[in-house]
Amino acid sequence: EPPPDGPYLVVGEANDFAGNRVRVTRRLTIEGGGVPRADVFQGEIDWFAVIDGKTFEETNRLVSVPVGQRLCFSAIVRNEGEVPIRTTGPWPGQEYVASESTSVRPAQTTPSAGRSAARKICSGSNSRRSRPGI
Repeated sequence: EPPPDGPYLVVGEANDFAGNRVRVTRRLTIEGGGVPRADVFQGEIDWFAVIDGKTFEETNRLVSVPVGQRLCFSAIVRNEGEVPIRTTGPWPGQEYVASESTSVRPAQTTPSAGRSAARKICSGSNSRRSRPGI
């Protein structure tokens, strides 16, 4: 569990074999701390494929995607807790190549604006076009 909100005094001490010693203190205030609790709303993730510009919905939880086309999903993530859920993407509508990690993109950390956030994300082997988020 993270420490509760409030002011803290952080102390750092270092010494070496020559007998040098240093001690530094700084004040730190934690606000909006706690454990984030997120849930996929109603446990539903909608999968679909975009093949040559046409959208194909899942059937019986199966989606077939030829090489070079896009596999997409849409989900609503809901904040079930009292603290903000901070995210670093992927962002609604963001597309990326399957071999690419979203963690190598520039960081843009944003706390959740409300109680839920919709995400529509696509991945393809050679596509980088963007689709509008929901």
